[in-house]
Amino acid sequence: MAKEKMDIFEDENYLQGLDPLTLRRTEQEIKKSRRHKVFTKKSVTKFVVWFIVLAIILGVSFYPAYTYLYKPYYAKNFYNSLKYFYGDAAEGSVPSNIPEKFGKLYEMNSDIGGWLTVENYGFPVALSKNKEAGYYCDHLFNNKSNPVGTPYFDDCYNADKYNHNTIIHLKPFFGEGLAPYSTDINFYKKNPLIALDTLEKDKVYKIFAIVKVDEGYANDFVENNFDTDAEYNEYLNKIYEKSILTTSVGVSTSRSILTVIAEGGAEYTTIIFARELYENESPLVDVSNAKLTTAGMVVSPTDVTATDVTPTDAIATDVKDEE
Repeated sequence: MAKEKMDIFEDENYLQGLDPLTLRRTEQEIKKSRRHKVFTKKSVTKFVVWFIVLAIILGVSFYPAYTYLYKPYYAKNFYNSLKYFYGDAAEGSVPSNIPEKFGKLYEMNSDIGGWLTVENYGFPVALSKNKEAGYYCDHLFNNKSNPVGTPYFDDCYNADKYNHNTIIHLKPFFGEGLAPYSTDINFYKKNPLIALDTLEKDKVYKIFAIVKVDEGYANDFVENNFDTDAEYNEYLNKIYEKSILTTSVGVSTSRSILTVIAEGGAEYTTIIFARELYENESPLVDVSNAKLTTAGMVVSPTDVTATDVTPTDAIATDVKDEE
């Protein structure tokens, strides 16, 4: 109807028959209608273009913000909450071989293999036997996809047998917290112990070596279950040759060791080696003469002496390592 009306208004014969006042009003109505048409088309086009541009900008900015800000934030809160679950019994039934303190974590994820405590903070260690290789590199302990990942035992770990070397991998989210071991002798002096509770046994380890390797070369130290003592001793000598830490803690082929491969998110990876305590051995470590070397230069010990720390944060006087 509106179109038909405009056609009449624009007909010259029709316009000539109008009086001057009506003709003026009609001409104004025609101009207004034309402006409205043009304005409407331009507005719609402009709106669509800006909507598309805005959608692209939001899409491009959302992904990195979601990946590099929200996901680490979520992971941090999640792992902070897990420390309240560790030690709690399951609400339902779990297999008889699951210790009570792992019950709640087992209900959350049956891949729970242990709990690692370093520098007075702890986190779960997953067994990826029920998942494809590398699953926990980009999945949280609750199985949500997240680049933060979960600490996990190396595939060579056998939960049912004796392990000469228990190897645990930490992604940068966890590994960055342990990077000071390779740069700050005070950090080692305050934290010379590592505790690992597994479904089979709880153990405390004394750190005896720290190795820094370029990114991608950590697997050179992934060795376990040696056939002979000679092979094991050769492996231990390789560690000592590469170690940047000089400490009073010794190790022999009669003891199992723990290897924590801590990715730092930088050019190198920090590998921490610790050996389990001997029977009836004191958990105290003499750190007074510990030294750290960097690129062949010895970093002199500082004022921190005789601050031997146990996993429970107990402070003790300087005690020699009983070996």
